[in-house]
Amino acid sequence: MNIIILPIISILFAALLLVFIFLKNKKYFISDILIILLNLVALGGIFLSDDITEYIANTLFFLGILCISYILKKCLDQEVAEKEEILKLTKDLERANVELRRLDRAKSEFISIASHQLRTPLTAIKGYISLMLEGAYGSNSSKTEDALNKVFLANERIIQLVEDLLNITRIESGKLEYHYVDDVQVEEVLEELKDLFVIRVKEKNLDFQIEYPKKKLPLIKADKSKLREVISNLIDNAIKYTNEGYVHVSVKHKRKFVRITVEDSGVGISPESLRSLFKKFSRGTDDTKMYTEGTGLGLYVGKSLIESQGGRVYAKSDGIGKGSQFIVEMPV
Repeated sequence: MNIIILPIISILFAALLLVFIFLKNKKYFISDILIILLNLVALGGIFLSDDITEYIANTLFFLGILCISYILKKCLDQEVAEKEEILKLTKDLERANVELRRLDRAKSEFISIASHQLRTPLTAIKGYISLMLEGAYGSNSSKTEDALNKVFLANERIIQLVEDLLNITRIESGKLEYHYVDDVQVEEVLEELKDLFVIRVKEKNLDFQIEYPKKKLPLIKADKSKLREVISNLIDNAIKYTNEGYVHVSVKHKRKFVRITVEDSGVGISPESLRSLFKKFSRGTDDTKMYTEGTGLGLYVGKSLIESQGGRVYAKSDGIGKGSQFIVEMPV
C-alpha cells in the first residue's frame, strides 16, 4: 500500500514545489521547506516498508527524489542569483537614467540661456554693421566695405547657429510652438524665397529655377514660417555646395501629399554620409570638404520641424560629384 501512496504524496509535493518556483516567491523560503518535506516523505517510506521488495523500491525512490531535489535546488539557487543580479542592474540602470535626464535638462537649460544671452549682442552687431555698410557713419573704402561684408556674413552664421541651438532645445523639451494655418499655398512660399537667392546664384553663375505644375497645387495645413525656414535652408545648402551647373526647385502634387524637390549639380553625397545626414551634429565626409563651417544642425532641425507637422524630408544622391536631391513631402 505504501509503495503506491508514497509516490503519490511525493508527486503532490513536487507539484507544489514547481508552483512555488514559477510564482517566484521573493525569498524562496517555502520552496526550500517543500524540498525538505519531499525528501522526508520519501525517506519515511523506507522505514514503513512491509517487506524487502517494498524496502528496495522505497529506497530507490528516495535516492531518485534526492537527486531530483538536488537538481531543483541548484536551479532554484541559480534563478535566485540571476533575479537578484537583474534587480541590481535594473536599479543601477534606473539611477543612471535619472542622472542622464538631469544632465540632459541641465545641458538644455544651459544652451537655452547661453543662446538667449548671445542673441542681443549679435542683433546689435548686425544692426551697426548694416548702418556702416549703408554709409550712416561716413563713406567706406572698398577694402573697408569688403571687410564689413565678411564680418556681416560671419555674424549671420553665428545668429543661425544660435537659432538652431534654441530650436533644438525647444524640440527636445517639447516647447517648440507651431502656428498652423489651413490655407498654405506652397507656390507662394517658394515665390517669397526666390528673391533671397538671386544675388548668390548670380555670383556663382548658377542656373537657378523654380518649376511649378500647370495645375494649381492643393492647400496644405502647416506652420508657414517653419516650412519656409526648412525650404530656405535646403536651397541655401544646394547653392553652397554647387560651384557650377544648376540649382532647381520643383513642386508637384503626388496623391496625398505635396512634394518639394531641391535638386543641384553639386558635390553630391556619399552613401556613408547619406545614412547619417539628418542626425544631430552630423557632418558629411568627402562630400563636405569644400565647406567646413557648418555645424550639422540645420538638417537635423529641418527634419524635426517637418516631421512634427506630419511630413517627411529625405535626400538622394548617386554619389560624390553627381549632385543631390533633397525632398520635402507635406500631407494635403
